[in-house]
Amino acid sequence: MLTLSIIGARDVLRAISRRQCQRLVRVVAELERLEFDQTQYRLEEGTDILGSLIRTGSASREVRQIYVQVETLCVVLIVSLLDAASASTRKCKRAAIGNAARRRRASSKRPRKE
Repeated sequence: MLTLSIIGARDVLRAISRRQCQRLVRVVAELERLEFDQTQYRLEEGTDILGSLIRTGSASREVRQIYVQVETLCVVLIVSLLDAASASTRKCKRAAIGNAARRRRASSKRPRKE
């Protein structure tokens, strides 16, 4: 289970820069490939938010700008969470490899019984 302590500012900033380098459509397509159910939920909620914004009677351009901001925020948060989770997994794997190597070294230093 992920904890909030593994999601750092670096993860969020990396996700923001990734979003700025790539068009939102590309990032969303990649997320859909990786996390289909999560992306479907985000799209359904986004549609509800868009409908609510339209019902406020605001100008179409303003509604679109707000919707893009909300969508960008969601994408950045999801990407930063996924990046933090993969970094945590890599860190755990490196620790496991390091522990195994230490155990091998420790067992090779023990005198053998003859």
